[in-house]
Amino acid sequence: MRGLALIVVTACAGKAAAPQPPPPAVPAPAPTTPAAPALRAPRHVTPADGQPPSDPWPAASFTLADELATAIGTGDAIGTTDRVIRSIADPQGRWAIVCQQRRDTDHDGVIRFQQEAHFALGDRPAAYLVIGGGPGLELETVNAISPTGDHAVVGIDRAVVLLDLARRTGAVLPGAHGDAGFSPDGTQLVYRVDADATHRRAIRRTLATGAEVAHDLPAAGWLGGVVPFEARWTVVPIAEEADPAEWMRPYDAWCALGSRDHSLFPPVRFLWVDFDTQTIVEDPALVRPVGAHRLTRRKHGLALDGQPIGAARCKELDMIGVHPPSGMVITQCYDDPQQIYVNAPNVKPFTISGVVERTFEPIAKTLPGPSYCTPSGECIDLTTGAPTAASASPPAARLVRDAADGAGPLRWAEPDAPPP
Repeated sequence: MRGLALIVVTACAGKAAAPQPPPPAVPAPAPTTPAAPALRAPRHVTPADGQPPSDPWPAASFTLADELATAIGTGDAIGTTDRVIRSIADPQGRWAIVCQQRRDTDHDGVIRFQQEAHFALGDRPAAYLVIGGGPGLELETVNAISPTGDHAVVGIDRAVVLLDLARRTGAVLPGAHGDAGFSPDGTQLVYRVDADATHRRAIRRTLATGAEVAHDLPAAGWLGGVVPFEARWTVVPIAEEADPAEWMRPYDAWCALGSRDHSLFPPVRFLWVDFDTQTIVEDPALVRPVGAHRLTRRKHGLALDGQPIGAARCKELDMIGVHPPSGMVITQCYDDPQQIYVNAPNVKPFTISGVVERTFEPIAKTLPGPSYCTPSGECIDLTTGAPTAASASPPAARLVRDAADGAGPLRWAEPDAPPP
Protein backbone atom coordinates (compact mmCIF):
# COMPACT_ATOMS: atom_id res chain seq x y z
CA MET A 1 0.00 0.00 0.00
CA ARG A 2 1.17 3.53 -0.83
CA GLY A 3 2.69 5.36 2.19
CA LEU A 4 3.02 2.17 4.33
CA ALA A 5 6.51 1.63 5.87
CA LEU A 6 7.49 -2.04 6.38
CA ILE A 7 9.69 -2.54 9.47
CA VAL A 8 11.48 -5.87 10.09
CA VAL A 9 12.33 -6.68 13.74
CA THR A 10 14.66 -9.55 14.71
CA ALA A 11 13.17 -12.24 16.94
CA CYS A 12 16.42 -13.12 18.77
CA ALA A 13 17.06 -10.80 21.73
CA GLY A 14 20.67 -10.04 22.65
CA LYS A 15 22.01 -10.86 19.20
CA ALA A 16 22.78 -8.44 16.51
CA ALA A 17 21.12 -9.12 13.24
CA ALA A 18 23.35 -10.63 10.60
CA PRO A 19 24.35 -8.08 8.00
CA GLN A 20 22.32 -8.31 4.84
CA PRO A 21 23.93 -8.06 1.42
CA PRO A 22 23.07 -4.89 -0.46
CA PRO A 23 20.36 -5.25 -3.08
CA PRO A 24 21.61 -5.76 -6.60
CA ALA A 25 21.94 -2.59 -8.64
CA VAL A 26 19.13 -1.98 -11.09
CA PRO A 27 20.33 -0.40 -14.32
CA ALA A 28 18.62 2.86 -15.23
CA PRO A 29 16.19 2.55 -18.13
CA ALA A 30 17.54 3.64 -21.48
CA PRO A 31 16.20 6.98 -22.66
CA THR A 32 13.40 6.69 -25.15
CA THR A 33 12.24 9.06 -27.83
CA PRO A 34 8.55 9.91 -27.40
CA ALA A 35 6.49 8.70 -30.31
CA ALA A 36 4.79 11.23 -32.53
CA PRO A 37 1.07 11.50 -31.84
CA ALA A 38 -1.02 9.39 -34.17
CA LEU A 39 -3.11 10.93 -36.89
CA ARG A 40 -6.66 11.49 -35.80
CA ALA A 41 -9.14 9.02 -37.23
CA PRO A 42 -12.35 10.52 -38.61
CA ARG A 43 -15.47 9.03 -37.09
CA HIS A 44 -18.19 10.32 -39.38
CA VAL A 45 -17.64 8.11 -42.43
CA THR A 46 -20.19 5.32 -42.13
CA PRO A 47 -19.72 1.83 -43.62
CA ALA A 48 -22.56 2.53 -46.05
CA ASP A 49 -25.48 4.85 -46.31
CA GLY A 50 -28.57 3.16 -44.95
CA GLN A 51 -26.48 1.00 -42.59
CA PRO A 52 -26.00 1.73 -38.88
CA PRO A 53 -22.63 3.34 -38.18
CA SER A 54 -20.00 1.20 -36.49
CA ASP A 55 -19.25 4.12 -34.16
CA PRO A 56 -22.44 5.81 -32.94
CA TRP A 57 -21.92 9.55 -32.88
CA PRO A 58 -20.45 10.10 -29.41
CA ALA A 59 -20.54 13.36 -27.53
CA ALA A 60 -17.49 15.51 -28.09
CA SER A 61 -14.77 14.68 -25.57
CA PHE A 62 -12.84 17.92 -25.88
CA THR A 63 -13.07 21.59 -25.03
CA LEU A 64 -13.47 23.54 -28.24
CA ALA A 65 -11.92 26.68 -26.77
CA ASP A 66 -8.74 24.73 -25.96
CA GLU A 67 -8.63 23.28 -29.46
CA LEU A 68 -9.02 26.70 -31.07
CA ALA A 69 -6.29 28.07 -28.82
CA THR A 70 -3.96 25.55 -30.45
CA ALA A 71 -4.79 26.97 -33.87
CA ILE A 72 -3.97 30.56 -32.88
CA GLY A 73 -0.38 31.68 -33.18
CA THR A 74 1.87 34.53 -34.15
CA GLY A 75 4.61 35.18 -36.65
CA ASP A 76 4.84 35.17 -40.43
CA ALA A 77 5.16 31.39 -40.94
CA ILE A 78 1.99 29.48 -41.86
CA GLY A 79 2.51 25.79 -41.05
CA THR A 80 5.84 24.01 -40.70
CA THR A 81 8.80 23.27 -42.97
CA ASP A 82 7.21 19.98 -44.11
CA ARG A 83 5.92 19.51 -47.65
CA VAL A 84 2.73 21.42 -48.44
CA ILE A 85 0.29 19.45 -50.59
CA ARG A 86 -2.33 22.22 -50.91
CA SER A 87 -3.78 25.10 -48.96
CA ILE A 88 -6.85 27.32 -48.50
CA ALA A 89 -6.48 31.03 -47.79
CA ASP A 90 -9.07 33.23 -46.14
CA PRO A 91 -9.90 36.05 -48.60
CA GLN A 92 -9.27 38.56 -45.79
CA GLY A 93 -6.01 36.98 -44.62
CA ARG A 94 -7.24 36.00 -41.13
CA TRP A 95 -6.62 32.25 -41.30
CA ALA A 96 -5.34 29.47 -43.56
CA ILE A 97 -5.66 25.71 -43.81
CA VAL A 98 -2.59 23.82 -45.00
CA CYS A 99 -2.38 20.16 -45.99
CA GLN A 100 1.08 18.88 -45.03
CA GLN A 101 3.03 15.64 -44.67
CA ARG A 102 4.36 15.88 -41.11
CA ARG A 103 4.55 12.20 -40.08
CA ASP A 104 6.12 8.98 -41.28
CA THR A 105 2.78 7.17 -41.45
CA ASP A 106 4.10 4.04 -43.17
CA HIS A 107 6.99 3.74 -40.66
CA ASP A 108 9.74 3.31 -43.24
CA GLY A 109 11.97 5.94 -41.67
CA VAL A 110 11.35 8.74 -44.17
CA ILE A 111 8.52 11.05 -45.14
CA ARG A 112 8.05 10.24 -48.81
CA PHE A 113 6.28 12.08 -51.61
CA GLN A 114 6.11 10.69 -55.15
CA GLN A 115 4.33 12.57 -57.94
CA GLU A 116 2.92 10.43 -60.73
CA ALA A 117 1.20 11.56 -63.93
CA HIS A 118 -2.29 11.92 -62.45
CA PHE A 119 -1.85 11.34 -58.72
CA ALA A 120 0.65 11.38 -55.86
CA LEU A 121 1.82 8.70 -53.45
CA GLY A 122 3.53 8.84 -50.08
CA ASP A 123 2.92 9.28 -46.37
CA ARG A 124 -0.58 10.34 -45.37
CA PRO A 125 -0.91 14.11 -44.95
CA ALA A 126 -3.19 15.97 -42.58
CA ALA A 127 -4.91 19.35 -42.61
CA TYR A 128 -3.99 22.09 -40.13
CA LEU A 129 -5.95 25.24 -39.29
CA VAL A 130 -3.68 28.23 -38.70
CA ILE A 131 -5.14 31.45 -37.26
CA GLY A 132 -2.51 34.15 -37.40
CA GLY A 133 0.66 32.07 -37.70
CA GLY A 134 2.40 28.97 -36.40
CA PRO A 135 1.94 25.20 -36.91
CA GLY A 136 -1.83 25.23 -36.33
CA LEU A 137 -4.46 22.79 -35.13
CA GLU A 138 -4.77 19.38 -36.77
CA LEU A 139 -8.13 18.74 -38.42
CA GLU A 140 -9.59 15.39 -39.35
CA THR A 141 -11.54 16.77 -42.30
CA VAL A 142 -12.25 20.02 -44.12
CA ASN A 143 -15.97 19.74 -44.89
CA ALA A 144 -17.01 23.19 -46.10
CA ILE A 145 -15.75 26.80 -46.22
CA SER A 146 -18.10 29.77 -46.50
CA PRO A 147 -17.56 32.09 -49.49
CA THR A 148 -16.89 35.01 -47.14
CA GLY A 149 -14.32 33.08 -45.10
CA ASP A 150 -16.22 33.83 -41.89
CA HIS A 151 -17.27 30.21 -41.21
CA ALA A 152 -16.09 26.66 -41.80
CA VAL A 153 -17.26 23.14 -41.04
CA VAL A 154 -14.42 20.80 -40.05
CA GLY A 155 -13.78 17.55 -38.22
CA ILE A 156 -12.11 17.90 -34.80
CA ASP A 157 -11.61 15.06 -32.32
CA ARG A 158 -14.29 12.83 -33.78
CA ALA A 159 -16.92 15.55 -34.04
CA VAL A 160 -18.25 17.76 -36.82
CA VAL A 161 -17.74 21.38 -35.78
CA LEU A 162 -19.06 24.69 -37.12
CA LEU A 163 -16.37 27.33 -36.67
CA ASP A 164 -17.03 31.06 -36.56
CA LEU A 165 -13.60 32.12 -37.76
CA ALA A 166 -14.46 35.82 -37.60
CA ARG A 167 -15.11 35.58 -33.83
CA ARG A 168 -12.77 32.62 -33.19
CA THR A 169 -15.52 30.51 -31.65
CA GLY A 170 -17.33 27.34 -32.64
CA ALA A 171 -20.01 24.77 -31.85
CA VAL A 172 -20.35 21.03 -32.31
CA LEU A 173 -23.13 19.96 -34.71
CA PRO A 174 -24.64 16.98 -32.86
CA GLY A 175 -25.21 13.97 -35.07
CA ALA A 176 -23.85 15.67 -38.20
CA HIS A 177 -22.86 13.20 -40.88
CA GLY A 178 -20.18 15.35 -42.46
CA ASP A 179 -21.98 16.45 -45.65
CA ALA A 180 -22.27 20.24 -45.42
CA GLY A 181 -22.32 23.33 -47.60
CA PHE A 182 -22.77 27.09 -47.40
CA SER A 183 -25.12 29.19 -49.49
CA PRO A 184 -23.40 31.37 -52.13
CA ASP A 185 -23.95 34.51 -50.04
CA GLY A 186 -22.48 32.86 -46.94
CA THR A 187 -25.54 33.46 -44.75
CA GLN A 188 -26.86 29.88 -44.55
CA LEU A 189 -25.35 26.50 -43.71
CA VAL A 190 -26.97 23.23 -44.80
CA TYR A 191 -25.75 20.00 -43.23
CA ARG A 192 -26.99 16.44 -42.99
CA VAL A 193 -27.93 14.51 -39.83
CA ASP A 194 -28.57 10.77 -39.66
CA ALA A 195 -30.79 10.08 -36.65
CA ASP A 196 -30.65 6.34 -37.46
CA ALA A 197 -30.19 4.05 -40.44
CA THR A 198 -33.51 5.06 -42.03
CA HIS A 199 -34.06 8.61 -40.77
CA ARG A 200 -31.93 11.17 -42.60
CA ARG A 201 -32.47 14.92 -42.57
CA ALA A 202 -31.09 18.05 -44.18
CA ILE A 203 -30.88 21.00 -41.78
CA ARG A 204 -30.63 24.64 -42.81
CA ARG A 205 -29.03 26.91 -40.23
CA THR A 206 -29.18 30.71 -40.40
CA LEU A 207 -25.70 31.68 -39.27
CA ALA A 208 -26.62 35.12 -37.91
CA THR A 209 -29.24 33.77 -35.50
CA GLY A 210 -28.56 30.05 -35.19
CA ALA A 211 -32.18 29.25 -36.16
CA GLU A 212 -32.57 25.88 -37.91
CA VAL A 213 -35.13 24.31 -40.24
CA ALA A 214 -35.07 20.55 -40.87
CA HIS A 215 -36.38 18.52 -43.81
CA ASP A 216 -36.57 14.73 -44.06
CA LEU A 217 -34.62 13.01 -46.85
CA PRO A 218 -35.44 9.68 -48.54
CA ALA A 219 -34.50 6.65 -46.48
CA ALA A 220 -33.33 4.60 -49.48
CA GLY A 221 -30.41 5.30 -51.78
CA TRP A 222 -26.90 6.66 -51.44
CA LEU A 223 -26.80 10.41 -50.83
CA GLY A 224 -24.03 12.28 -52.56
CA GLY A 225 -23.96 15.34 -50.30
CA VAL A 226 -25.95 18.50 -49.71
CA VAL A 227 -25.25 21.50 -51.94
CA PRO A 228 -27.10 24.76 -51.19
CA PHE A 229 -27.42 26.77 -54.42
CA GLU A 230 -29.24 29.61 -52.70
CA ALA A 231 -30.76 30.28 -49.28
CA ARG A 232 -34.04 28.63 -50.29
CA TRP A 233 -32.94 25.67 -52.42
CA THR A 234 -30.52 22.83 -51.72
CA VAL A 235 -29.80 20.00 -54.14
CA VAL A 236 -29.18 16.45 -52.90
CA PRO A 237 -27.79 13.97 -55.46
CA ILE A 238 -29.04 10.42 -54.81
CA ALA A 239 -28.01 7.10 -56.37
CA GLU A 240 -29.92 3.86 -56.01
CA GLU A 241 -26.82 1.69 -56.07
CA ALA A 242 -23.35 2.72 -54.93
CA ASP A 243 -20.55 1.40 -52.77
CA PRO A 244 -19.40 4.23 -50.48
CA ALA A 245 -16.18 2.32 -49.79
CA GLU A 246 -15.18 2.95 -53.40
CA TRP A 247 -15.62 6.72 -53.25
CA MET A 248 -14.09 9.54 -51.32
CA ARG A 249 -16.36 12.20 -49.99
CA PRO A 250 -15.12 15.69 -50.88
CA TYR A 251 -14.20 16.35 -47.25
CA ASP A 252 -12.11 13.16 -47.11
CA ALA A 253 -10.40 13.80 -50.44
CA TRP A 254 -9.29 17.41 -49.93
CA CYS A 255 -6.19 16.49 -47.92
CA ALA A 256 -5.35 13.08 -49.33
CA LEU A 257 -2.94 11.54 -51.79
CA GLY A 258 -3.83 9.02 -54.47
CA SER A 259 -6.59 9.07 -57.04
CA ARG A 260 -10.12 7.77 -57.40
CA ASP A 261 -11.71 6.99 -60.76
CA HIS A 262 -15.00 8.87 -60.80
CA SER A 263 -15.80 7.89 -64.38
CA LEU A 264 -17.69 4.89 -63.01
CA PHE A 265 -19.81 6.95 -60.63
CA PRO A 266 -23.36 5.57 -60.71
CA PRO A 267 -26.17 7.57 -62.33
CA VAL A 268 -27.73 10.01 -59.92
CA ARG A 269 -31.02 11.85 -59.56
CA PHE A 270 -31.19 15.38 -58.22
CA LEU A 271 -33.58 16.14 -55.39
CA TRP A 272 -34.25 19.84 -54.85
CA VAL A 273 -35.16 20.60 -51.23
CA ASP A 274 -37.24 23.75 -50.79
CA PHE A 275 -36.80 24.78 -47.17
CA ASP A 276 -39.29 27.65 -47.48
CA THR A 277 -42.23 25.45 -48.52
CA GLN A 278 -40.98 22.19 -46.94
CA THR A 279 -41.20 20.26 -50.20
CA ILE A 280 -38.88 18.20 -52.41
CA VAL A 281 -38.94 18.70 -56.17
CA GLU A 282 -37.68 16.00 -58.52
CA ASP A 283 -38.06 16.65 -62.24
CA PRO A 284 -35.68 15.28 -64.90
CA ALA A 285 -36.34 18.37 -67.00
CA LEU A 286 -35.48 20.77 -64.17
CA VAL A 287 -32.05 22.35 -64.59
CA ARG A 288 -32.42 24.25 -61.32
CA PRO A 289 -34.81 26.55 -59.50
CA VAL A 290 -34.06 30.27 -59.71
CA GLY A 291 -35.74 31.71 -56.63
CA ALA A 292 -39.47 31.29 -57.31
CA HIS A 293 -38.84 30.52 -61.00
CA ARG A 294 -37.92 27.30 -62.80
CA LEU A 295 -35.19 26.81 -65.40
CA THR A 296 -35.97 23.69 -67.45
CA ARG A 297 -34.62 21.81 -70.45
CA ARG A 298 -36.50 21.78 -73.73
CA LYS A 299 -35.98 19.62 -76.78
CA HIS A 300 -33.83 22.42 -78.14
CA GLY A 301 -32.37 24.74 -75.53
CA LEU A 302 -33.67 25.99 -72.20
CA ALA A 303 -36.79 27.68 -70.87
CA LEU A 304 -37.42 30.02 -67.95
CA ASP A 305 -40.92 29.50 -66.58
CA GLY A 306 -41.78 27.82 -69.89
CA GLN A 307 -40.46 30.64 -72.09
CA PRO A 308 -37.50 29.82 -74.37
CA ILE A 309 -34.29 31.66 -73.54
CA GLY A 310 -31.04 32.28 -75.40
CA ALA A 311 -30.62 32.27 -79.16
CA ALA A 312 -33.38 30.58 -81.15
CA ARG A 313 -30.90 28.95 -83.53
CA CYS A 314 -28.35 27.96 -80.91
CA LYS A 315 -27.55 24.25 -81.04
CA GLU A 316 -25.64 24.18 -77.75
CA LEU A 317 -26.39 26.63 -74.96
CA ASP A 318 -23.93 27.00 -72.08
CA MET A 319 -25.02 28.17 -68.65
CA ILE A 320 -22.99 30.99 -67.14
CA GLY A 321 -25.02 31.63 -64.00
CA VAL A 322 -28.28 32.74 -62.44
CA HIS A 323 -29.31 35.47 -59.99
CA PRO A 324 -32.16 34.08 -57.83
CA PRO A 325 -33.50 37.38 -56.37
CA SER A 326 -34.29 38.74 -59.84
CA GLY A 327 -34.70 35.41 -61.66
CA MET A 328 -32.05 36.51 -64.16
CA VAL A 329 -30.42 33.78 -66.24
CA ILE A 330 -27.20 34.40 -68.20
CA THR A 331 -26.23 32.02 -71.00
CA GLN A 332 -23.80 31.81 -73.88
CA CYS A 333 -24.24 30.12 -77.25
CA TYR A 334 -21.32 27.82 -77.92
CA ASP A 335 -21.85 28.27 -81.67
CA ASP A 336 -21.51 32.06 -81.32
CA PRO A 337 -19.48 32.72 -78.15
CA GLN A 338 -19.17 36.46 -78.83
CA GLN A 339 -22.69 37.07 -77.51
CA ILE A 340 -23.93 36.55 -73.96
CA TYR A 341 -27.71 36.28 -73.55
CA VAL A 342 -29.56 37.72 -70.56
CA ASN A 343 -33.09 36.62 -69.68
CA ALA A 344 -35.27 37.55 -66.72
CA PRO A 345 -39.01 37.23 -65.97
CA ASN A 346 -39.69 40.99 -66.11
CA VAL A 347 -36.89 42.19 -68.40
CA LYS A 348 -36.84 42.14 -72.19
CA PRO A 349 -34.12 39.69 -73.34
CA PHE A 350 -30.92 41.35 -74.47
CA THR A 351 -27.29 40.50 -75.23
CA ILE A 352 -23.93 41.77 -74.06
CA SER A 353 -20.57 41.11 -75.68
CA GLY A 354 -17.90 38.88 -74.26
CA VAL A 355 -16.53 35.35 -74.22
CA VAL A 356 -16.71 33.22 -71.06
CA GLU A 357 -14.68 30.07 -70.58
CA ARG A 358 -16.77 26.89 -70.51
CA THR A 359 -17.06 25.28 -67.08
CA PHE A 360 -19.07 22.11 -67.88
CA GLU A 361 -20.77 22.32 -64.47
CA PRO A 362 -23.87 20.09 -64.26
CA ILE A 363 -25.86 22.83 -62.51
CA ALA A 364 -25.59 26.55 -63.22
CA LYS A 365 -23.85 28.47 -60.47
CA THR A 366 -25.43 31.28 -58.48
CA LEU A 367 -24.13 34.77 -59.22
CA PRO A 368 -23.76 36.68 -55.92
CA GLY A 369 -24.37 40.13 -57.42
CA PRO A 370 -24.97 42.98 -57.37
CA SER A 371 -23.48 43.07 -60.88
CA TYR A 372 -22.08 40.74 -63.49
CA CYS A 373 -19.12 41.62 -65.70
CA THR A 374 -17.90 39.80 -68.79
CA PRO A 375 -14.16 39.18 -69.23
CA SER A 376 -14.16 42.06 -71.72
CA GLY A 377 -15.34 44.44 -68.99
CA GLU A 378 -18.99 45.01 -69.93
CA CYS A 379 -21.12 44.97 -66.76
CA ILE A 380 -24.84 44.84 -65.99
CA ASP A 381 -26.87 45.31 -62.83
CA LEU A 382 -28.29 41.88 -61.95
CA THR A 383 -31.46 43.36 -60.51
CA THR A 384 -32.48 45.68 -63.36
CA GLY A 385 -30.33 44.50 -66.27
CA ALA A 386 -29.12 48.06 -66.82
CA PRO A 387 -25.47 48.70 -67.79
CA THR A 388 -23.31 49.60 -64.82
CA ALA A 389 -19.72 50.30 -63.96
CA ALA A 390 -17.50 47.54 -62.63
CA SER A 391 -17.33 47.57 -58.85
CA ALA A 392 -13.78 47.69 -57.58
CA SER A 393 -13.14 45.11 -54.87
CA PRO A 394 -9.92 44.71 -52.89
CA PRO A 395 -7.73 41.82 -54.03
CA ALA A 396 -8.13 38.64 -52.01
CA ALA A 397 -5.30 37.67 -49.68
CA ARG A 398 -3.14 34.83 -50.95
CA LEU A 399 -0.41 32.55 -49.69
CA VAL A 400 3.08 32.14 -51.14
CA ARG A 401 6.11 30.09 -50.23
CA ASP A 402 9.80 30.70 -50.63
CA ALA A 403 10.93 27.08 -51.04
CA ALA A 404 10.96 25.75 -54.58
CA ASP A 405 10.78 22.04 -53.63
CA GLY A 406 7.26 22.11 -52.20
CA ALA A 407 8.38 22.55 -48.60
CA GLY A 408 6.72 24.97 -46.23
CA PRO A 409 6.10 27.11 -44.42
CA LEU A 410 3.80 29.46 -46.28
CA ARG A 411 3.41 33.18 -45.71
CA TRP A 412 0.96 35.87 -46.71
CA ALA A 413 1.88 37.70 -49.90
CA GLU A 414 2.49 41.40 -49.75
CA PRO A 415 -0.62 43.38 -50.79
CA ASP A 416 1.09 44.89 -53.84
CA ALA A 417 2.99 41.75 -54.87
CA PRO A 418 2.19 40.52 -58.40
CA PRO A 419 0.51 37.09 -58.63
CA PRO A 420 2.78 34.13 -59.42
